[in-house]
Amino acid sequence: MGQVSNLEVVENVKANTDNRDDILVVNEDIFSHAKQTELENWKRNNVFVEEKDEGQKCISTRWVCTLKKTQVDIVPKARLVARGFEEINIQELPKDSPTCSSESLKMVILTLASLLFQLHLVALNAPQTGNMRGIRGADFLCFQQARAVGLKGTFRAFLSSKLQDLYTIVRRSDRNGVPIMNLKNQVLFSSWESIFSEDSNKMRENVSLYSFDGRDILRDSAWPEKMVWHGSSKKGHRQMDHYCETWRAGEHAVTGLASSLQSGRLLQQMPSSCSGSYIVLCIENAFTSPSK
Repeated sequence: MGQVSNLEVVENVKANTDNRDDILVVNEDIFSHAKQTELENWKRNNVFVEEKDEGQKCISTRWVCTLKKTQVDIVPKARLVARGFEEINIQELPKDSPTCSSESLKMVILTLASLLFQLHLVALNAPQTGNMRGIRGADFLCFQQARAVGLKGTFRAFLSSKLQDLYTIVRRSDRNGVPIMNLKNQVLFSSWESIFSEDSNKMRENVSLYSFDGRDILRDSAWPEKMVWHGSSKKGHRQMDHYCETWRAGEHAVTGLASSLQSGRLLQQMPSSCSGSYIVLCIENAFTSPSK
């Protein structure tokens, strides 16, 4: 405490009040170096411009001096503060902080996100009945076909099952602000969350969904039924009576929930026979940088 050894503790200075705070009375000389450092910082950062004194009105300043306690010492600190309230015509100075609208902000965030982060939604290369050897069998097909075309992200089947809600497949941190893209990096949905929203659950118009081998599944005859398996409610929760017995049944009498891809929505509530051969989508469940 060599720098501030010239201290004196004065008790009960506020004699006219009920407060009994201890006050440090400090020799002002210990702040000389701190003040010099502050002035040098002002000059180095071009805080002010020197003007010739012609008697014009000036804004005064004051020093705010404090003692900062560190692990080994108590260090004097000094800050030079301008009294802005003395400014001439202060009422005419702009005080607003210009901001963009919430919609514009969303568009900016979406544009930046599409350049930096994205999740892909891609279809398996062939339609599937309700018997996919369970959710693990469907997940394995997604993983296998993604790796075959060089996609590095982890892909999971777009399905609810006995121990899995569709909504939870994507990590919580990636559900908002990360766009859902097709195989050609075109935006299908603004985010994973939007797929389950009442207002924005429709795919972008004129943007196609592709299979892993690059075919447009709405136009390609390999998928005669333009239906998508999901087994979920509109909010992405498992529907235990309608997921083809955990995606292990392909019998006509058993049903699973599906949606018409031609509607542009992925979660229509359409009970369908598990013997039908429908589209199975795969979602990348954690974002990756866009492919170069």
